Amino acid sequence: MAVVNDHEDLIRRMRERKYYDLSQWCAEELEETEHEAEQQGEWRIAKEIRAEIERQKAYYP
Repeated sequence: MAVVNDHEDLIRRMRERKYYDLSQWCAEELEETEHEAEQQGEWRIAKEIRAEIERQKAYYP
């Protein structure tokens, strides 16, 4: 499943680039990936993505 590899790559790219400002692109990209994971029944991945979104919002409000 593409979403399995995509979510890890997305989080890695964000961390490498220090892309923690949660710009509109970043937030939309994460939320879209989270939604795809839920649609495919990948609940663990969706939970990881949601945790990353919340972690970044707390760290970079």
